[in-house]
Amino acid sequence: MAELRRACSDHPELPQPVIIHLGTVEDGDRFLEEAWPEVQSIADADLDLRAALGVSRGRVGQLLGLASMAAGLRSMREGHKQTRPVGDPWMMPGAFLAQGDQALWAHEFRHAGDHPTTAALLAAVRSL
Repeated sequence: MAELRRACSDHPELPQPVIIHLGTVEDGDRFLEEAWPEVQSIADADLDLRAALGVSRGRVGQLLGLASMAAGLRSMREGHKQTRPVGDPWMMPGAFLAQGDQALWAHEFRHAGDHPTTAALLAAVRSL
């Protein structure tokens, strides 16, 4: 999330994100209060929105494999910390560019730490 926040700050041509989280409204507010207070968010504790977007549960290798663990260690070195999981800890992340009720672009996550780069987000926005 810190990378996305930085990308949005550095590149005003990126649309303002909406964070879809797995917890209750209160869970999201509590987390985002520190992580990104001004971002909009949607609570998806029942996973209905994620299901509609095609986000599924990950396999062991996607969540606990070497690439995912390396991404977690990099994140820790940058000062981020893992907190208590909220919702289904096996749920894969999702990143989409949407307009209205249509997802126009999606990042295909190979593992839990495989976030889209700023360059990929910019390219996707420019292609749309």
